[in-house]
Amino acid sequence: MKLPNLALKSSRPTSSARSSGGIPTWLLIAGAAVLFLLGLILVISALSTPATSPAPSEPKNVPNTIGLPTTDRLEPASTGDGPVSITLKSGEHVWARITLDGQTAFEGMLDPNTVKDWQATDQIIVETGNGAALTVLHQGQASVLGERGQIVARAWGRSGAVDVPLAVPEVMPTAAPATAAPAKAALTNTVQ
Repeated sequence: MKLPNLALKSSRPTSSARSSGGIPTWLLIAGAAVLFLLGLILVISALSTPATSPAPSEPKNVPNTIGLPTTDRLEPASTGDGPVSITLKSGEHVWARITLDGQTAFEGMLDPNTVKDWQATDQIIVETGNGAALTVLHQGQASVLGERGQIVARAWGRSGAVDVPLAVPEVMPTAAPATAAPAKAALTNTVQ
Protein backbone atom coordinates (compact mmCIF):
# COMPACT_ATOMS: atom_id res chain seq x y z
CA MET A 1 0.00 0.00 0.00
CA LYS A 2 1.30 3.40 -0.91
CA LEU A 3 0.95 6.36 1.47
CA PRO A 4 -0.22 9.65 0.11
CA ASN A 5 2.41 12.36 -0.38
CA LEU A 6 1.70 15.14 2.12
CA ALA A 7 4.60 17.40 1.19
CA LEU A 8 3.68 20.81 -0.02
CA LYS A 9 5.18 21.83 -3.27
CA SER A 10 6.34 25.37 -3.64
CA SER A 11 7.45 27.27 -6.65
CA ARG A 12 9.83 29.43 -4.58
CA PRO A 13 13.50 28.59 -4.37
CA THR A 14 14.51 27.24 -0.94
CA SER A 15 17.78 29.16 -0.55
CA SER A 16 17.79 32.86 -1.05
CA ALA A 17 19.70 35.67 0.53
CA ARG A 18 16.55 37.68 0.88
CA SER A 19 12.90 37.13 0.80
CA SER A 20 10.87 38.79 -1.87
CA GLY A 21 10.13 42.38 -0.94
CA GLY A 22 12.13 42.18 2.40
CA ILE A 23 15.29 43.80 3.73
CA PRO A 24 18.60 42.19 2.76
CA THR A 25 20.22 40.12 5.54
CA TRP A 26 23.51 42.02 5.37
CA LEU A 27 21.65 45.27 6.00
CA LEU A 28 19.96 43.79 9.10
CA ILE A 29 23.33 42.62 10.46
CA ALA A 30 24.93 46.02 9.81
CA GLY A 31 22.03 47.79 11.58
CA ALA A 32 22.31 45.48 14.60
CA ALA A 33 26.07 46.15 14.79
CA VAL A 34 25.50 49.92 14.69
CA LEU A 35 22.88 49.71 17.45
CA PHE A 36 25.22 47.56 19.56
CA LEU A 37 28.06 50.09 19.17
CA LEU A 38 25.78 53.01 20.10
CA GLY A 39 24.61 51.15 23.20
CA LEU A 40 28.21 50.36 24.16
CA ILE A 41 29.19 54.03 23.78
CA LEU A 42 26.27 55.10 25.98
CA VAL A 43 27.19 52.60 28.71
CA ILE A 44 30.87 53.63 28.68
CA SER A 45 30.01 57.32 28.84
CA ALA A 46 27.57 56.72 31.71
CA LEU A 47 30.19 54.78 33.68
CA SER A 48 32.93 57.35 33.12
CA THR A 49 30.79 60.35 34.11
CA PRO A 50 30.98 61.01 37.86
CA ALA A 51 27.66 60.40 39.54
CA THR A 52 26.00 63.44 41.00
CA SER A 53 24.66 62.87 44.45
CA PRO A 54 23.36 65.29 47.04
CA ALA A 55 25.95 66.65 49.42
CA PRO A 56 26.02 64.78 52.73
CA SER A 57 24.33 66.59 55.58
CA GLU A 58 27.13 65.72 57.99
CA PRO A 59 30.88 65.55 57.37
CA LYS A 60 32.51 62.12 57.26
CA ASN A 61 34.34 60.96 60.39
CA VAL A 62 38.02 60.34 59.78
CA PRO A 63 39.29 57.72 62.24
CA ASN A 64 42.43 58.43 64.27
CA THR A 65 42.35 62.19 63.72
CA ILE A 66 41.46 64.97 66.06
CA GLY A 67 39.35 67.75 64.67
CA LEU A 68 36.58 70.11 65.60
CA PRO A 69 33.17 69.55 64.12
CA THR A 70 31.76 72.06 61.65
CA THR A 71 29.71 74.91 63.06
CA ASP A 72 26.39 73.26 62.21
CA ARG A 73 27.27 70.32 64.48
CA LEU A 74 28.59 72.33 67.42
CA GLU A 75 26.50 71.94 70.49
CA PRO A 76 26.12 74.84 72.87
CA ALA A 77 28.75 74.91 75.56
CA SER A 78 27.42 74.12 78.97
CA THR A 79 27.82 76.71 81.61
CA GLY A 80 28.76 75.86 85.13
CA ASP A 81 30.78 73.13 86.72
CA GLY A 82 28.11 70.42 86.73
CA PRO A 83 28.63 66.94 85.35
CA VAL A 84 28.56 66.10 81.65
CA SER A 85 25.66 63.84 80.69
CA ILE A 86 24.26 62.22 77.56
CA THR A 87 21.43 59.84 76.73
CA LEU A 88 22.34 57.11 74.25
CA LYS A 89 19.69 55.26 72.20
CA SER A 90 20.42 52.32 69.92
CA GLY A 91 18.33 51.85 66.80
CA GLU A 92 19.56 48.30 66.14
CA HIS A 93 22.05 45.74 67.46
CA VAL A 94 25.31 47.64 67.71
CA TRP A 95 28.69 47.40 69.43
CA ALA A 96 29.66 50.37 71.56
CA ARG A 97 32.30 51.39 74.07
CA ILE A 98 31.49 54.13 76.60
CA THR A 99 34.35 55.79 78.48
CA LEU A 100 33.63 58.06 81.44
CA ASP A 101 36.49 60.31 82.56
CA GLY A 102 39.08 57.93 81.08
CA GLN A 103 37.59 54.71 82.50
CA THR A 104 35.69 52.21 80.34
CA ALA A 105 32.18 52.02 81.77
CA PHE A 106 30.62 49.78 79.10
CA GLU A 107 31.90 47.76 76.16
CA GLY A 108 29.67 45.35 74.30
CA MET A 109 26.52 44.92 72.24
CA LEU A 110 23.45 47.07 72.72
CA ASP A 111 20.04 45.67 71.79
CA PRO A 112 17.68 47.68 69.56
CA ASN A 113 15.78 50.49 71.31
CA THR A 114 18.06 50.43 74.35
CA VAL A 115 18.16 53.80 76.11
CA LYS A 116 20.92 54.51 78.65
CA ASP A 117 21.93 57.66 80.49
CA TRP A 118 25.64 58.33 81.06
CA GLN A 119 27.17 60.92 83.35
CA ALA A 120 30.79 61.94 83.94
CA THR A 121 32.66 64.70 85.71
CA ASP A 122 34.62 65.96 82.67
CA GLN A 123 34.23 63.83 79.53
CA ILE A 124 32.18 61.02 77.97
CA ILE A 125 33.54 59.17 74.92
CA VAL A 126 31.31 56.99 72.73
CA GLU A 127 32.88 54.63 70.18
CA THR A 128 30.99 52.43 67.73
CA GLY A 129 31.46 50.54 64.49
CA ASN A 130 28.09 51.71 63.11
CA GLY A 131 27.43 55.41 63.59
CA ALA A 132 23.90 55.21 62.13
CA ALA A 133 22.76 52.85 64.89
CA LEU A 134 23.32 55.28 67.78
CA THR A 135 21.52 58.52 68.58
CA VAL A 136 22.90 60.80 71.29
CA LEU A 137 20.85 63.33 73.22
CA HIS A 138 23.06 66.04 74.72
CA GLN A 139 21.73 69.31 76.14
CA GLY A 140 18.37 68.83 74.48
CA GLN A 141 19.74 68.14 70.99
CA ALA A 142 19.54 64.69 69.40
CA SER A 143 22.06 63.68 66.75
CA VAL A 144 22.93 60.44 64.99
CA LEU A 145 26.62 59.64 65.39
CA GLY A 146 27.31 58.89 61.72
CA GLU A 147 26.46 56.81 58.68
CA ARG A 148 25.79 53.08 58.38
CA GLY A 149 28.99 51.13 58.97
CA GLN A 150 30.96 54.27 59.85
CA ILE A 151 33.46 53.88 62.70
CA VAL A 152 32.94 56.80 65.07
CA ALA A 153 34.67 58.01 68.21
CA ARG A 154 33.17 61.18 69.69
CA ALA A 155 33.66 62.90 73.04
CA TRP A 156 31.30 65.18 74.96
CA GLY A 157 32.54 67.66 77.53
CA ARG A 158 31.60 71.05 78.88
CA SER A 159 32.64 72.70 75.61
CA GLY A 160 30.48 70.43 73.41
CA ALA A 161 31.19 67.47 71.14
CA VAL A 162 34.41 66.71 69.26
CA ASP A 163 35.62 63.74 67.23
CA VAL A 164 38.49 61.93 68.94
CA PRO A 165 40.93 59.19 67.90
CA LEU A 166 39.79 55.62 68.40
CA ALA A 167 41.08 53.96 71.53
CA VAL A 168 43.57 51.22 70.74
CA PRO A 169 43.82 48.53 73.39
CA GLU A 170 47.32 47.93 74.65
CA VAL A 171 48.64 44.54 73.63
CA MET A 172 51.47 43.29 75.75
CA PRO A 173 53.85 40.89 74.01
CA THR A 174 54.02 37.57 75.78
CA ALA A 175 57.37 35.93 76.34
CA ALA A 176 57.74 32.37 75.09
CA PRO A 177 58.27 29.85 77.90
CA ALA A 178 61.89 28.80 78.39
CA THR A 179 60.94 25.12 78.04
CA ALA A 180 59.56 25.57 74.52
CA ALA A 181 62.96 26.11 72.86
CA PRO A 182 64.60 22.80 73.97
CA ALA A 183 61.50 20.83 72.94
CA LYS A 184 61.65 22.32 69.47
CA ALA A 185 65.37 21.58 69.18
CA ALA A 186 64.78 17.98 70.27
CA LEU A 187 62.02 17.60 67.68
CA THR A 188 64.26 19.08 64.98
CA ASN A 189 67.10 16.72 65.86
CA THR A 190 64.76 13.73 65.73
CA VAL A 191 63.43 14.59 62.29
CA GLN A 192 66.86 15.11 60.74
